Amino acid sequence: MFCVILISIWIQLNILNNIPLFGVKANIGIVLVVSLSILCGQAVGISVGITYGILSDVLFGKAFGINTLLLFLTGFFCGKMSKGFSKENKTALIMVTIAATVVIEVLTYLILVVVYHYEMALMTIVKTLVLEGIYHVFLTRIFFKGLSSLSETINKGKRSYYLL
Repeated sequence: MFCVILISIWIQLNILNNIPLFGVKANIGIVLVVSLSILCGQAVGISVGITYGILSDVLFGKAFGINTLLLFLTGFFCGKMSKGFSKENKTALIMVTIAATVVIEVLTYLILVVVYHYEMALMTIVKTLVLEGIYHVFLTRIFFKGLSSLSETINKGKRSYYLL
């Protein structure tokens, strides 16, 4: 699991940060945490959220702890919802990814504005939310097959102590 997170961080740093879509950079961490939380459950979602969050805060966070907290909460809540979703339903996964993107970005902006006194324009926030949502939908569609097979491996090995 840690290798998947490291590969995702590498993709984020070397590919996604260099390919902005209309000035917006995707966050593969949201896609990874949401997908694995829904496909594998709450414990995996929380573990991936915390691990990816800490690494992303260290490597490219604006303030330490924001990504960790938000990805932890995303893994927690998406993991709670995993029992009600069909694992094969790609539409539900995409809708949850869009919802998580909106919630994470709005909370990030609120934290940056309130705590760090950043100035943000409302239209910039809306544009970012729409474009990141579209970007994350494409990433979810691209990575779904691999994440689905990874989740099968994780779910088979949940009884094993070699999971993480």
